Amino acid sequence: MASAEIKAAYRAGRLKNGVASALAVAWALVREKASVITFSPGIPPEQKKKLGHTHAPGVQWAVDEALSRQGPDARVAVLTHAPDLLPIRRS
Repeated sequence: MASAEIKAAYRAGRLKNGVASALAVAWALVREKASVITFSPGIPPEQKKKLGHTHAPGVQWAVDEALSRQGPDARVAVLTHAPDLLPIRRS
């Protein structure tokens, strides 16, 4: 779901939990700016797909996939505690 849709759903009262809605908006904004490749054995591939993330079977696969998508000069961020972080890119 796009960030604007989540905001609209919260404002319309279809979403009740403000904290969860804010986190959903924040991660939707991340997905709108960058592709997310997730290696996490604790999250099933189908759940990653629902989150809009690409499932990675391993860390090296994730790095290789990111570089293949963005080119060999790309910068890659590894978030070791992603649920507790929100990446912010400075221009």
